[in-house]
Amino acid sequence: ASIQRLQPGDVLEVQAGTWTGPVILESPGVTVRGVGEVVFASTTDHPAVIVRSSCRLQGVKMTCRSQHHAALVIEKGHPEVLDCIINGQHGCVRALPSTGMLMQRCKVQGTISLAAAVVIEQAHGAIV
Repeated sequence: ASIQRLQPGDVLEVQAGTWTGPVILESPGVTVRGVGEVVFASTTDHPAVIVRSSCRLQGVKMTCRSQHHAALVIEKGHPEVLDCIINGQHGCVRALPSTGMLMQRCKVQGTISLAAAVVIEQAHGAIV
């Protein structure tokens, strides 16, 4: 599902439930906020969330069900990822070259180290 009709400054509140990805965020300057327990889950073929803009993702859980895909892939932009839980066994966050991200108050859970869970490929990022 691609969220394309949002305008800069819009806030999309996603209600509690599990949403199987990929959720594609392409609108810059928007906030996607979880209300209750919101889970974006990857499939065997796709990540849970693909970011293609400088937006904000807040208060959601992203789960990695595949050994081949991250739960969160940042293809473009410099998003903020706030108050999220990222769960998986392999690279759970992947920032591609020329992107960046700010992660604050997030929990990365799984059977691997934080360095392997968050992969930043020639990108800029901060984990706070």
